[in-house]
Amino acid sequence: MMTSAVMSSHSADDIIGRCRYSRRLLMSNVEQEADTSKRNSEECDVVLKESADGLAMMTSSVTRYSRRLLMSNVEQEADTSKRNSEECDVVLKESADGLAMMTSSVTRGKSSRKHLKPTTGQPAASISLPPAGQPDASNSTSSRELQ
Repeated sequence: MMTSAVMSSHSADDIIGRCRYSRRLLMSNVEQEADTSKRNSEECDVVLKESADGLAMMTSSVTRYSRRLLMSNVEQEADTSKRNSEECDVVLKESADGLAMMTSSVTRGKSSRKHLKPTTGQPAASISLPPAGQPDASNSTSSRELQ
């Protein structure tokens, strides 16, 4: 019976050894999975960081481009506004010059007409002479007055 006790103890030792081996193997697999998972996580962190950096650079680039484009548009609008303002200044100056010339012409015309009769346009101080061969009506007497 001793052999059966040795066998059963040997088998118990054998089972315990196998369990320990299996546990070590299992722990080794768990540790390997943990290491793999950790590496994957670190790689993901790197990828995410690179993606975030890339996104930040793209955003910065787009922002700079948008700012340049906006500034370009603002500068173009300012140039257009300046040109329009200068054109308006020229038109206003020409209008003012034209108005001044018209006013001056009208004023000169009025001052040269002051000595004219308003209805005939003839000089007010002039003496009207009848056409040649006709008697002067203001100094002549009519035939009725003589009778």
